[in-house]
Amino acid sequence: MYDGANWGGSIQVIQGSLVANLLLNGNGGNVGINNQAPKVALDTNGTIRAMGSQSASGGTGVEISHDGSNGYIQSLTRPTPGWKGLTYNAASHNFSIGNVGINKASPGYPLDITGDCNISGTYRVNGVPLSGGGGGITTQNVVSASRALGTIYQNTSGKPMMVAVTAIAANGGSLIGVTDSASSPTTVVISAQNASATGMNIAVSFWVLPGNYYKVYTATGTATSPIWTEWT
Repeated sequence: MYDGANWGGSIQVIQGSLVANLLLNGNGGNVGINNQAPKVALDTNGTIRAMGSQSASGGTGVEISHDGSNGYIQSLTRPTPGWKGLTYNAASHNFSIGNVGINKASPGYPLDITGDCNISGTYRVNGVPLSGGGGGITTQNVVSASRALGTIYQNTSGKPMMVAVTAIAANGGSLIGVTDSASSPTTVVISAQNASATGMNIAVSFWVLPGNYYKVYTATGTATSPIWTEWT
């Protein structure tokens, strides 16, 4: 519409003194906004902005609204809210600004969840898998035949691993457990020593993070016949 100076205006349907509904293309066809060849019921070329609080009207559908403070995308049936499923399909989802809360109105982290979280795939931290979706520690293996004191190994299970080593130590004999992310680990996490005059069993046990390296060795005296068990 043109008022002689500017383009613009509004469309309003009034029946008597009452505001009435407006039906576009009631018998079919599509509506285009800045689009001369609309392909769907409402086909826009440009940005769509929704303002105002959530609708109280009846029916089932997806509502996009904004109450001045927060934006909402809701799939439900009105007037009594009955929540419906909402599916996002895209090659990737980029939430570039702000935090995402699940069952939390004020998330404090990029992803902040109140409630239980179920992961059927692999859970990773900084690209390192912490779980293969198997529900934690599930396997116990006695690996004495393939392990030796003083040799470096790596946890390639994709999950945290518990290592336990028992050996017969002579007087003064010891076991030291080291593990960290270096290929030649040096961080001591456990130690045991026989301080008696005769031989006796001593043991060490410790956790190894996914991808980290570990070693058990003797620092003093001797330790023989090790029994080496690993849980993953």
